Amino acid sequence: MTLENALDPVYLAVQGANQHETEEILNEEQDVDIEKLAVDDLEPLELSIKQLGALEIIIDMEGI
Repeated sequence: MTLENALDPVYLAVQGANQHETEEILNEEQDVDIEKLAVDDLEPLELSIKQLGALEIIIDMEGI
């Protein structure tokens, strides 16, 4: 499943959901097949350490 295909149902599911329901939906794990980001692709972006930490799982660290 691609990232886009995985997110479409999530966006629909959280519309009109309360906070508890939204948290349950967002905590569901999915298998997603996405291309990892190259570190060089992130260079022009202004990202905080917290944002980089959240992206770590999809960053290709092999080239570092």
